[in-house]
Amino acid sequence: MGVPPADLPLATLVGGLVLAAPLFIWCRYAGSVASAGGLSAFAASAGGPRLGRLQAALWTVSYLLYLPYTITYIVYYLLPALLPVPPSALAALEVALPVALSLAILRAERGVLQGLAVSAALQVAAVLALAALGLARAGWPAPPPVALTAQLAGGAQVSFFFICLSLVVYLGGEVSPHAMPRILAGAAALVLALTLLVSPVVARAPATGLPGVSLVRALGLPAAAATGLGLLTLVSIGGLIAAEFIALVRLAGHTLGLARPRAAALIAGLFVVGDAVSLLGPQAFYRLTLAPSLVALYAAQLPVFAAYPFFVRTRRRVRITDFLIAAAACLWALYGLYGAVSRLA
Repeated sequence: MGVPPADLPLATLVGGLVLAAPLFIWCRYAGSVASAGGLSAFAASAGGPRLGRLQAALWTVSYLLYLPYTITYIVYYLLPALLPVPPSALAALEVALPVALSLAILRAERGVLQGLAVSAALQVAAVLALAALGLARAGWPAPPPVALTAQLAGGAQVSFFFICLSLVVYLGGEVSPHAMPRILAGAAALVLALTLLVSPVVARAPATGLPGVSLVRALGLPAAAATGLGLLTLVSIGGLIAAEFIALVRLAGHTLGLARPRAAALIAGLFVVGDAVSLLGPQAFYRLTLAPSLVALYAAQLPVFAAYPFFVRTRRRVRITDFLIAAAACLWALYGLYGAVSRLA
Protein backbone atom coordinates (compact mmCIF):
# COMPACT_ATOMS: atom_id res chain seq x y z
CA MET A 1 0.00 0.00 0.00
CA GLY A 2 2.89 2.39 -0.66
CA VAL A 3 2.75 5.59 -2.68
CA PRO A 4 4.81 5.53 -5.89
CA PRO A 5 7.50 8.23 -5.55
CA ALA A 6 6.49 9.96 -8.80
CA ASP A 7 2.94 10.40 -7.47
CA LEU A 8 3.84 12.13 -4.20
CA PRO A 9 2.83 15.74 -5.02
CA LEU A 10 -0.54 14.69 -6.41
CA ALA A 11 -1.05 12.14 -3.63
CA THR A 12 -0.36 14.84 -1.05
CA LEU A 13 -3.12 17.06 -2.45
CA VAL A 14 -5.55 14.16 -2.54
CA GLY A 15 -4.44 13.17 0.97
CA GLY A 16 -5.49 16.56 2.27
CA LEU A 17 -8.98 16.02 0.88
CA VAL A 18 -9.16 12.48 2.29
CA LEU A 19 -8.10 13.76 5.71
CA ALA A 20 -10.86 16.38 5.81
CA ALA A 21 -13.58 14.16 7.32
CA PRO A 22 -11.49 12.62 10.15
CA LEU A 23 -9.97 15.99 10.99
CA PHE A 24 -13.39 17.68 11.03
CA ILE A 25 -14.73 15.08 13.47
CA TRP A 26 -11.71 15.34 15.78
CA CYS A 27 -12.09 19.11 15.82
CA ARG A 28 -15.84 18.97 16.55
CA TYR A 29 -15.33 16.65 19.50
CA ALA A 30 -12.32 18.61 20.77
CA GLY A 31 -14.30 21.84 20.77
CA SER A 32 -16.70 20.40 23.36
CA VAL A 33 -14.92 17.55 25.18
CA ALA A 34 -11.81 18.62 27.08
CA SER A 35 -10.35 15.60 28.84
CA ALA A 36 -7.13 13.71 29.42
CA GLY A 37 -9.05 10.72 28.06
CA GLY A 38 -8.62 12.06 24.53
CA LEU A 39 -10.31 9.90 21.90
CA SER A 40 -11.72 7.64 24.61
CA ALA A 41 -13.54 10.60 26.12
CA PHE A 42 -14.84 11.51 22.65
CA ALA A 43 -16.27 8.01 22.16
CA ALA A 44 -17.77 7.99 25.66
CA SER A 45 -19.44 11.36 25.11
CA ALA A 46 -21.18 9.97 22.02
CA GLY A 47 -21.85 6.32 22.85
CA GLY A 48 -21.47 5.96 26.59
CA PRO A 49 -18.81 4.62 28.97
CA ARG A 50 -18.61 1.14 27.43
CA LEU A 51 -17.78 2.54 24.01
CA GLY A 52 -15.21 4.79 25.64
CA ARG A 53 -13.57 1.84 27.39
CA LEU A 54 -13.52 -0.16 24.14
CA GLN A 55 -11.82 2.70 22.34
CA ALA A 56 -9.33 3.13 25.18
CA ALA A 57 -8.46 -0.60 25.17
CA LEU A 58 -7.83 -0.69 21.41
CA TRP A 59 -5.80 2.52 21.44
CA THR A 60 -3.73 1.38 24.43
CA VAL A 61 -2.87 -1.95 22.81
CA SER A 62 -1.77 -0.14 19.66
CA TYR A 63 0.59 2.27 21.36
CA LEU A 64 1.94 -0.14 23.96
CA LEU A 65 3.17 -2.15 20.98
CA TYR A 66 4.23 0.95 19.07
CA LEU A 67 6.59 2.25 21.76
CA PRO A 68 9.00 -0.73 21.87
CA TYR A 69 8.87 -1.68 18.19
CA THR A 70 9.65 1.87 17.14
CA ILE A 71 12.76 1.82 19.32
CA THR A 72 13.69 -1.43 17.58
CA TYR A 73 13.12 0.22 14.20
CA ILE A 74 15.37 3.15 15.13
CA VAL A 75 18.15 1.02 16.59
CA TYR A 76 18.28 -1.91 14.19
CA TYR A 77 16.98 -0.45 10.92
CA LEU A 78 17.74 3.28 10.78
CA LEU A 79 20.78 3.93 12.97
CA PRO A 80 23.09 1.42 11.19
CA ALA A 81 22.34 3.21 7.91
CA LEU A 82 23.79 6.40 9.40
CA LEU A 83 26.61 5.33 11.68
CA PRO A 84 28.90 2.27 11.97
CA VAL A 85 27.56 1.00 15.30
CA PRO A 86 28.76 -2.44 16.54
CA PRO A 87 26.05 -5.05 17.28
CA SER A 88 26.84 -5.07 21.00
CA ALA A 89 26.17 -1.33 21.16
CA LEU A 90 22.87 -1.79 19.33
CA ALA A 91 21.71 -4.26 21.97
CA ALA A 92 22.66 -1.82 24.74
CA LEU A 93 20.83 1.03 23.01
CA GLU A 94 17.72 -1.12 22.61
CA VAL A 95 17.27 -1.07 26.39
CA ALA A 96 19.04 2.19 27.25
CA LEU A 97 16.85 4.37 25.03
CA PRO A 98 13.50 3.38 26.57
CA VAL A 99 15.01 3.64 30.05
CA ALA A 100 16.38 7.13 29.33
CA LEU A 101 13.18 8.32 27.70
CA SER A 102 11.04 6.97 30.54
CA LEU A 103 13.23 8.62 33.19
CA ALA A 104 13.14 11.93 31.32
CA ILE A 105 9.34 11.91 31.24
CA LEU A 106 9.03 10.74 34.84
CA ARG A 107 11.39 13.45 36.11
CA ALA A 108 10.82 16.37 33.75
CA GLU A 109 7.74 15.92 31.58
CA ARG A 110 7.36 19.65 30.95
CA GLY A 111 10.97 19.87 29.81
CA VAL A 112 10.38 16.96 27.43
CA LEU A 113 7.36 18.76 25.95
CA GLN A 114 9.45 21.91 25.50
CA GLY A 115 12.15 19.83 23.83
CA LEU A 116 9.53 18.45 21.43
CA ALA A 117 8.61 22.00 20.44
CA VAL A 118 12.26 22.88 19.73
CA SER A 119 12.70 19.66 17.74
CA ALA A 120 9.59 20.43 15.69
CA ALA A 121 10.92 23.90 14.84
CA LEU A 122 14.24 22.43 13.70
CA GLN A 123 12.43 19.88 11.55
CA VAL A 124 10.37 22.61 9.87
CA ALA A 125 13.56 24.55 9.12
CA ALA A 126 15.23 21.42 7.69
CA VAL A 127 12.24 20.65 5.45
CA LEU A 128 12.16 24.21 4.13
CA ALA A 129 15.89 24.16 3.42
CA LEU A 130 15.68 20.82 1.61
CA ALA A 131 12.72 21.94 -0.45
CA ALA A 132 14.46 25.16 -1.44
CA LEU A 133 17.68 23.37 -2.45
CA GLY A 134 15.88 20.64 -4.33
CA LEU A 135 13.57 22.96 -6.25
CA ALA A 136 16.41 25.34 -7.06
CA ARG A 137 18.41 22.51 -8.65
CA ALA A 138 15.70 20.45 -10.30
CA GLY A 139 12.55 22.56 -10.47
CA TRP A 140 8.97 21.48 -9.93
CA PRO A 141 8.15 18.41 -12.06
CA ALA A 142 4.91 18.08 -13.99
CA PRO A 143 2.65 15.50 -12.30
CA PRO A 144 2.42 12.23 -14.24
CA PRO A 145 -0.97 10.95 -15.46
CA VAL A 146 -2.47 8.74 -12.76
CA ALA A 147 -5.75 6.81 -12.67
CA LEU A 148 -8.42 8.08 -10.27
CA THR A 149 -8.29 4.92 -8.13
CA ALA A 150 -4.51 5.22 -7.82
CA GLN A 151 -4.87 8.89 -6.86
CA LEU A 152 -7.34 8.02 -4.10
CA ALA A 153 -5.21 5.13 -2.82
CA GLY A 154 -2.07 7.27 -2.79
CA GLY A 155 -3.94 10.12 -1.11
CA ALA A 156 -5.23 7.77 1.58
CA GLN A 157 -1.67 6.61 2.25
CA VAL A 158 -0.47 10.19 2.66
CA SER A 159 -3.42 11.02 4.94
CA PHE A 160 -2.51 8.12 7.25
CA PHE A 161 0.72 9.96 8.08
CA PHE A 162 -1.49 12.47 9.92
CA ILE A 163 -3.19 10.00 12.26
CA CYS A 164 -0.79 10.91 15.07
CA LEU A 165 -2.20 14.44 15.07
CA SER A 166 -4.92 13.06 17.33
CA LEU A 167 -2.28 12.65 20.07
CA VAL A 168 -2.71 16.31 20.99
CA VAL A 169 -6.30 15.72 22.16
CA TYR A 170 -4.88 13.86 25.17
CA LEU A 171 -3.78 17.29 26.40
CA GLY A 172 -7.46 18.24 26.42
CA GLY A 173 -7.51 18.55 30.18
CA GLU A 174 -4.78 21.19 29.98
CA VAL A 175 -5.76 23.15 26.86
CA SER A 176 -8.86 25.27 26.32
CA PRO A 177 -11.59 23.54 24.26
CA HIS A 178 -11.71 26.67 22.12
CA ALA A 179 -8.00 26.37 21.34
CA MET A 180 -7.82 22.63 20.66
CA PRO A 181 -9.64 22.65 17.27
CA ARG A 182 -7.39 25.48 16.10
CA ILE A 183 -4.31 23.52 17.22
CA LEU A 184 -5.48 20.43 15.33
CA ALA A 185 -6.40 22.30 12.16
CA GLY A 186 -3.28 24.46 12.26
CA ALA A 187 -0.95 21.49 12.77
CA ALA A 188 -2.63 19.58 9.93
CA ALA A 189 -2.37 22.57 7.58
CA LEU A 190 1.31 23.14 8.43
CA VAL A 191 2.32 19.50 7.98
CA LEU A 192 0.30 19.18 4.78
CA ALA A 193 1.88 22.33 3.34
CA LEU A 194 5.39 21.16 4.22
CA THR A 195 4.69 17.71 2.77
CA LEU A 196 3.42 19.25 -0.46
CA LEU A 197 6.39 21.58 -0.65
CA VAL A 198 9.03 18.88 -0.21
CA SER A 199 7.23 16.04 -2.04
CA PRO A 200 8.47 16.92 -5.57
CA VAL A 201 12.11 16.70 -4.51
CA VAL A 202 11.63 13.69 -2.21
CA ALA A 203 10.02 11.92 -5.18
CA ARG A 204 13.41 12.03 -6.94
CA ALA A 205 15.29 10.45 -4.03
CA PRO A 206 15.80 6.68 -3.69
CA ALA A 207 13.11 5.04 -1.57
CA THR A 208 14.63 4.35 1.87
CA GLY A 209 13.65 4.54 5.52
CA LEU A 210 15.35 7.95 5.64
CA PRO A 211 14.23 9.77 2.46
CA GLY A 212 15.64 13.10 3.65
CA VAL A 213 19.10 11.56 3.94
CA SER A 214 18.75 10.03 0.47
CA LEU A 215 17.76 13.44 -0.87
CA VAL A 216 20.74 15.19 0.72
CA ARG A 217 23.06 12.63 -0.83
CA ALA A 218 21.31 12.92 -4.21
CA LEU A 219 21.82 16.69 -4.09
CA GLY A 220 25.56 16.16 -3.57
CA LEU A 221 25.69 17.85 -0.17
CA PRO A 222 28.45 16.98 2.35
CA ALA A 223 28.23 13.67 4.19
CA ALA A 224 28.04 15.55 7.48
CA ALA A 225 24.81 17.20 6.33
CA ALA A 226 23.28 13.81 5.54
CA THR A 227 24.33 12.42 8.92
CA GLY A 228 23.07 15.48 10.77
CA LEU A 229 19.72 15.36 9.02
CA GLY A 230 19.46 11.64 9.69
CA LEU A 231 20.10 12.13 13.40
CA LEU A 232 17.51 14.92 13.48
CA THR A 233 15.06 12.49 11.89
CA LEU A 234 15.77 9.92 14.59
CA VAL A 235 15.25 12.59 17.24
CA SER A 236 11.90 13.48 15.65
CA ILE A 237 10.82 9.83 15.75
CA GLY A 238 11.92 9.71 19.37
CA GLY A 239 9.83 12.82 19.98
CA LEU A 240 6.79 11.03 18.60
CA ILE A 241 7.49 8.13 20.97
CA ALA A 242 7.62 10.60 23.86
CA ALA A 243 4.31 12.19 22.80
CA GLU A 244 2.67 8.77 22.66
CA PHE A 245 4.12 7.83 26.06
CA ILE A 246 2.66 11.00 27.57
CA ALA A 247 -0.72 10.36 25.93
CA LEU A 248 -0.74 6.80 27.31
CA VAL A 249 -0.03 8.16 30.79
CA ARG A 250 -2.97 10.55 30.58
CA LEU A 251 -5.26 7.85 29.23
CA ALA A 252 -4.23 5.42 31.99
CA GLY A 253 -4.97 8.06 34.59
CA HIS A 254 -8.35 8.78 32.99
CA THR A 255 -9.51 5.17 32.58
CA LEU A 256 -7.88 3.47 35.58
CA GLY A 257 -7.98 6.38 38.02
CA LEU A 258 -4.22 6.24 38.58
CA ALA A 259 -2.22 9.22 39.77
CA ARG A 260 0.04 10.49 37.02
CA PRO A 261 3.34 9.29 38.60
CA ARG A 262 1.94 5.77 39.03
CA ALA A 263 0.53 5.74 35.52
CA ALA A 264 3.88 6.91 34.12
CA ALA A 265 5.75 4.22 36.08
CA LEU A 266 3.36 1.56 34.73
CA ILE A 267 3.81 2.66 31.11
CA ALA A 268 7.57 2.93 31.59
CA GLY A 269 7.78 -0.60 32.97
CA LEU A 270 5.83 -2.08 30.05
CA PHE A 271 7.91 -0.03 27.58
CA VAL A 272 11.27 -1.21 28.95
CA VAL A 273 10.14 -4.83 29.29
CA GLY A 274 8.91 -4.79 25.68
CA ASP A 275 12.30 -3.70 24.37
CA ALA A 276 14.11 -6.16 26.63
CA VAL A 277 12.01 -8.95 25.12
CA SER A 278 12.83 -7.67 21.62
CA LEU A 279 16.50 -8.59 22.19
CA LEU A 280 15.50 -12.23 21.68
CA GLY A 281 15.12 -11.36 18.00
CA PRO A 282 14.81 -7.68 17.06
CA GLN A 283 13.80 -8.18 13.43
CA ALA A 284 11.22 -10.85 14.33
CA PHE A 285 9.92 -8.68 17.18
CA TYR A 286 9.42 -5.75 14.80
CA ARG A 287 7.61 -7.89 12.23
CA LEU A 288 5.36 -9.55 14.80
CA THR A 289 4.30 -6.36 16.59
CA LEU A 290 3.92 -3.93 13.67
CA ALA A 291 0.76 -5.34 12.10
CA PRO A 292 -1.22 -5.91 15.35
CA SER A 293 -0.35 -2.37 16.43
CA LEU A 294 -1.67 -0.92 13.17
CA VAL A 295 -4.81 -3.08 13.31
CA ALA A 296 -5.58 -1.80 16.81
CA LEU A 297 -4.73 1.79 15.80
CA TYR A 298 -7.25 1.98 12.95
CA ALA A 299 -9.83 -0.07 14.82
CA ALA A 300 -9.57 2.44 17.69
CA GLN A 301 -10.67 5.25 15.36
CA LEU A 302 -13.91 3.54 14.35
CA PRO A 303 -15.82 4.04 17.64
CA VAL A 304 -15.02 7.75 17.52
CA PHE A 305 -16.15 8.20 13.91
CA ALA A 306 -19.14 5.85 13.93
CA ALA A 307 -20.59 7.46 17.05
CA TYR A 308 -20.20 11.01 15.75
CA PRO A 309 -23.90 11.46 14.74
CA PHE A 310 -24.89 10.49 18.30
CA PHE A 311 -22.51 13.13 19.62
CA VAL A 312 -24.16 15.69 17.35
CA ARG A 313 -27.63 14.60 18.51
CA THR A 314 -26.82 15.71 22.07
CA ARG A 315 -26.24 19.24 20.77
CA ARG A 316 -28.58 19.80 17.83
CA ARG A 317 -30.67 18.01 15.25
CA VAL A 318 -28.66 15.51 13.20
CA ARG A 319 -28.38 16.31 9.49
CA ILE A 320 -27.63 14.06 6.54
CA THR A 321 -24.23 15.75 6.23
CA ASP A 322 -23.31 14.47 9.70
CA PHE A 323 -23.91 10.89 8.57
CA LEU A 324 -21.96 11.48 5.36
CA ILE A 325 -18.97 12.92 7.24
CA ALA A 326 -19.05 10.02 9.70
CA ALA A 327 -19.27 7.53 6.83
CA ALA A 328 -16.31 9.14 5.03
CA ALA A 329 -14.19 9.05 8.20
CA CYS A 330 -15.16 5.42 8.86
CA LEU A 331 -14.19 4.48 5.30
CA TRP A 332 -10.81 6.11 5.88
CA ALA A 333 -10.26 4.09 9.06
CA LEU A 334 -11.55 0.90 7.41
CA TYR A 335 -9.13 1.32 4.52
CA GLY A 336 -6.29 1.69 6.99
CA LEU A 337 -7.59 -1.35 8.87
CA TYR A 338 -7.71 -3.35 5.65
CA GLY A 339 -4.08 -2.49 4.91
CA ALA A 340 -3.04 -3.42 8.44
CA VAL A 341 -4.91 -6.73 8.38
CA SER A 342 -3.33 -7.57 5.03
CA ARG A 343 0.07 -7.40 6.77
CA LEU A 344 -1.02 -10.27 9.01
CA ALA A 345 -1.52 -12.62 6.05
